[in-house]
Amino acid sequence: MDTTPPDQLVSRLLDDGDLLDQTMDSFAVGGDLPNAVPSPERSMSSKERKKGRLKCLSVQNIIYLTAAVVCLSLLGVIPWLAVRSARRGSVGWTAFLIAGFFVVLTVPLSVHEIILHLTNWFMPDVQKYVVRILWMVPIYSLQSWASLKLPSDVTAYLDPFRDLYEAFVIEGFVYYLIELLGGEQSLADTLRRKEAHYGDHPWPLNQCVHRWAMGEEFMLQCKFGALQFVVVKTATTVMYVLLRPLGLYSEGVFDLKSGFTYVTLLLNASMGWAMYCLVKLFFATKEELRSPKNWRPVGKFLCIKGVVFFTFWQGFVLFILRNSGVIGRIGEWDAHNVANGLQDMLVCIEMLLFAIAHRFTFTHKDYLPDVMFQDLSVCSDQIETAGSDGDQFDDDSGYRPPTSPQRLAQPLSVSRALWSSTVPKETIRDIARFKYGAQYAAKQSSSEEMECNLATAESV
Repeated sequence: MDTTPPDQLVSRLLDDGDLLDQTMDSFAVGGDLPNAVPSPERSMSSKERKKGRLKCLSVQNIIYLTAAVVCLSLLGVIPWLAVRSARRGSVGWTAFLIAGFFVVLTVPLSVHEIILHLTNWFMPDVQKYVVRILWMVPIYSLQSWASLKLPSDVTAYLDPFRDLYEAFVIEGFVYYLIELLGGEQSLADTLRRKEAHYGDHPWPLNQCVHRWAMGEEFMLQCKFGALQFVVVKTATTVMYVLLRPLGLYSEGVFDLKSGFTYVTLLLNASMGWAMYCLVKLFFATKEELRSPKNWRPVGKFLCIKGVVFFTFWQGFVLFILRNSGVIGRIGEWDAHNVANGLQDMLVCIEMLLFAIAHRFTFTHKDYLPDVMFQDLSVCSDQIETAGSDGDQFDDDSGYRPPTSPQRLAQPLSVSRALWSSTVPKETIRDIARFKYGAQYAAKQSSSEEMECNLATAESV
């Protein structure tokens, strides 16, 4: 029997590793263990770690403090400059400064939330899509603000690339919902237990589109619907860049000889189908998105739909008002510049509202380990209680809690988080996967799954 005195035993454990030290820091030990003093070497390493943390915190605080001072200074100066510009009758500079005031508020809010995600990268398969969605607000805001002063020849090429990112966000949101529900296989299993009417289409789509089988086909059709918008938007952006210098685009002119007519019709049809697929996926999975963890799907859906549709229809209304003569010349701006300037200035103002909404609907707190653990524990208790009352989750039940997304014990580095959120590897892979359409991809996937099951059965 070991007769080592307790004081020496505790000191030896403290010298050997971090486990007991972390445990004693985490829990209040009230007299159960005798007091022990760690070795000088361990005390030095602990002090060095604390100095490292303080150094990181001080650098971070300096950056935040500098950004806050700059933003507050701009918020104080910009209104004064805007008033002076308005008194001089400069419409362009007045609109630019008013929009700039909101940009100074919007961009730091959005970038700060993005940084919080990148430094708390616990769910990489999910958060990479969140970061891509969050970038939409500063991109819209900065592009619209720059368009108020940049030459029209430059801004004419900025708008299509901003709209290209819009398509990328819609596709990313569909992928985001799939990952929240455990990935493709888990979602396909969940959809197979859904009622068949979710795969039906309203008139007149039901005359030309077959009913989607619930399961893998439904999921892949929704995914393909979002992905095709990215492909179509990329193709139309290339067409715009090629046709505009040749004078064949004629923006704003609906004519059979104008490329604008065909590009607009194609884009509207493609975007409409992408949003239709997004809505179908949302309604088919909204209950699973609320349990076992409530991901607040309605707020997320409205944020995406609001940015895309609100800005689109706002620009369309201003286009109609300009062509009907309601919007005329103001100062040095003609009717065309007034309509475009109003659109850009309104977008800068509206993006502040969406930046605030994104901090609540796409908050990084949803992906922290403690939050995930608490939510899933509550749900587990509810499921156990329901199971004790009756066989609600037996083999014949229509409901199964979806598989939870993968969560890491420690967050990945910021560099890896930034890389995974920037490079759309899954989009490139799925473009090749869907080259013959979603139905063909579903058949291929089913045949591969069948071969895998046969191989497993033979091995058993």
